Amino acid sequence: MKNPAEIKSNDLLDLLCDAVYQYRLSQSCTGDPYRCNRHARSSILSSAISLESAANGLLSTLNLKGRLAQDLDKLPVISKFEIFVQLSGCGVGFERGCIEVQRAQELLNARNGFVHPKQKTIPIEVEHDKNFVFRLHLNESKRDGLGISGNPSFWNATDAATAFTSVANFLEFVICSKVRMSPGTVWRELHTRLEIGNQTEIIGAKNLLAELADTDDLGVDLRFLGIPHRDQLEDFTSQTS
Repeated sequence: MKNPAEIKSNDLLDLLCDAVYQYRLSQSCTGDPYRCNRHARSSILSSAISLESAANGLLSTLNLKGRLAQDLDKLPVISKFEIFVQLSGCGVGFERGCIEVQRAQELLNARNGFVHPKQKTIPIEVEHDKNFVFRLHLNESKRDGLGISGNPSFWNATDAATAFTSVANFLEFVICSKVRMSPGTVWRELHTRLEIGNQTEIIGAKNLLAELADTDDLGVDLRFLGIPHRDQLEDFTSQTS
């Protein structure tokens, strides 16, 4: 017997996993600045893109149709979160000036600067000794509010950790402080899932959960996304497998 079903695809878990995985690779090779930077760049970009994935997923829970849904899809990422909060009926505001929003916006700005590259001018100081051996001193800038390097060529494991933490704090701000979605609802709505009638089954999450269940080294607890802590992982996966 065949039953009609749908797969609702959302890359949020994958992107968060990419960010954590690449951060840990970056951290493991801090003695090799080149490799450290390669992995840090991948981690930071994954963190930034995860914000857009989460915004689109949250908007989809409102079941908007037609031209309105098409128009909202063209909005900047932070605006999508603000619209979601306003349309969710929770009766709270969305403070653009709060630190969580500012850091998320700075991360998105960093991502935009990376994927739309322009020639940059980097101020330096040059000195040399009597043998004319030159030393360069870079005047490195930081992104206001976020604190990571303004130049992706200088990103490192610490910057990757900062980016991921900023994403987690911002999502918790929206999901918990503003609309107060339960972890169970977030789990059902924001992850790739198979829907058969009224039944929902999360797809392909076991390995992703293993990566995200232990983010203590980043000072992040993702249980608000429905992701169990490592102490609860075995029971959780046995229930959902």
